[in-house]
Amino acid sequence: MKISFILNNIIKFSQKIKFRLFFLLLLINIIFIGMVLYFRNYEIKQINFLVFEEKKENEQLLNIIVDVFGKDLAAFAYDYSFWDETVSFIKEPNPDWAKENFETAFDTYNLQHILLYDKDFNLVYSKSKIELNDDFSEKQKIATEKIIKTIKSDIESKRVKNKWFSHFFIFIDNNLFEIKTAPVQPITDSKRETAPHGYLIAVREWSPEYIEKLSKAIIGDIKIEKIESSNFKNHTNSEKSFSFKTFLIISQKYLKNSEEQNIAIVNLYKASPIIKQTYNSFSKQMPYFFIFSTVLIIVIFLFILISFLKPIREIDKALTLQDSKSIDNLSNRDNEFKKIGVLIKDFIKQKKELEELILHDPLTGLYNRRFFSEVILKEATQLAIDKKMILLGKQTRNTHKEQIVYGVYMLDIDFFKKVNDTYGHDAGDLVIKQFSDILTSSVRTLDVVTRWGGEEFIVVLKDTKPEYIRVFAEKIRKKVEAYDFNINKTETIKKTCSIGFAKYPLFDSEPDLIPFEAILSYIDYALYNSKNTGRNSSTEVVPSLLIPTQNDLKEISTDFNIAIEAGFLEFKKH
Repeated sequence: MKISFILNNIIKFSQKIKFRLFFLLLLINIIFIGMVLYFRNYEIKQINFLVFEEKKENEQLLNIIVDVFGKDLAAFAYDYSFWDETVSFIKEPNPDWAKENFETAFDTYNLQHILLYDKDFNLVYSKSKIELNDDFSEKQKIATEKIIKTIKSDIESKRVKNKWFSHFFIFIDNNLFEIKTAPVQPITDSKRETAPHGYLIAVREWSPEYIEKLSKAIIGDIKIEKIESSNFKNHTNSEKSFSFKTFLIISQKYLKNSEEQNIAIVNLYKASPIIKQTYNSFSKQMPYFFIFSTVLIIVIFLFILISFLKPIREIDKALTLQDSKSIDNLSNRDNEFKKIGVLIKDFIKQKKELEELILHDPLTGLYNRRFFSEVILKEATQLAIDKKMILLGKQTRNTHKEQIVYGVYMLDIDFFKKVNDTYGHDAGDLVIKQFSDILTSSVRTLDVVTRWGGEEFIVVLKDTKPEYIRVFAEKIRKKVEAYDFNINKTETIKKTCSIGFAKYPLFDSEPDLIPFEAILSYIDYALYNSKNTGRNSSTEVVPSLLIPTQNDLKEISTDFNIAIEAGFLEFKKH
């Protein structure tokens, strides 16, 4: 009951410590993770705010730059100053007038194409900038005709016809064109009350050179992304708003066709020195944060080490080695560990006392039958296994066991009952004690002497030579025969003993054939043979040359007479 109480108290206190350790480590993790998340969240908020503001500014700037660069396109298309002449030109085309007013406009207004249609959308004038070059090729002519045809098809849409002025974009062979169209009317019709006499279309190609000019003007990098689907809602732009690798903010402007559908995205990649500086500032602060966190964790770890882990290791060592000296330092602590130390010392002390009671005979102090079954039986079985492995050539260690065996002896005091009947049980106890002293004084420290029960004893000589087994039996018999046993302070008596013994393993060629439990049964038979043939003698169980098979084992291990009759074993009286 007391041992159970001690164990329950140890468990109770250890649970308190485990709870504190768990809570402390959990708190450390929460604090550390919380600090990381706080700083990270703060950094993300700051940068996202800066990205939002700069992206907004860049988009405004992008719109302004595109509008500014597009003003010369509008300046040509919406120029009222020569519309009266243009109305006349539609009625009666004059090549000289076109050359003077239209062809000079290509460089002045940075145009690529000029188209003029009458009110019925018949082409009156068409000219491309590349047509003005002397080396205008057939291939360029085909491309120009395709551009004119596509533009005419696009501007004939109902939406464009119903609008006085239009501004839109089209893609032709993956080339982007910006178009501004204006109705041709007399300058006197400022209110646009009459139907247009025709339509003037100014076309500019967003060539790489033009896009580079836009990029330089905005101090960024512009890239055009075509939207394949005319439905803008189904278009997903893969670009992110910001890149930490390049510190570029991506701003966007959508370009529409004549049907007011998005057909392209202008992506502006513009470096952000402010965000880069902010990010670098955070990056410089993070090492200090990690240093602080590391120092904090080290301090907490040292606290745990000193306050918890070290005493726990001392407790573990004391329980593992069953040595109460390992926890003497705990007595200096004014906490649960001091109480645990006291409980463990009591536990180890009582455990050893309990082991003495459980594994030792209280009268003689020898090992008892329980110890023999739990310890010696396992050791003997392992010896047989090792010897078998050596014979098979598979054992690389313990090869010294090839030449050694165990000597197993069962001894009984002759006519012991007469001692109790004649002199009393106290005298009998004295005889048993003295008999055990004879045995223990005759063996080595590695050998085992066990009180088997009553006046019976078992001696196991470990790691001995086979030829010494018979010598030891005779040595013990003679010692007992010559000994004067005290039965009280003044009287002595003579006693003898009978012995049954054998070597283990019994068969050298098959060391694991006969189990150790069967050997105990065999020497018990041999002991009774000594008793029945005159006492004060020893009988050895000797294996014959005939080795039993596995099929014979069950019968010969339970019935010794069968083993004798079958010729596997024989008695040899000494």
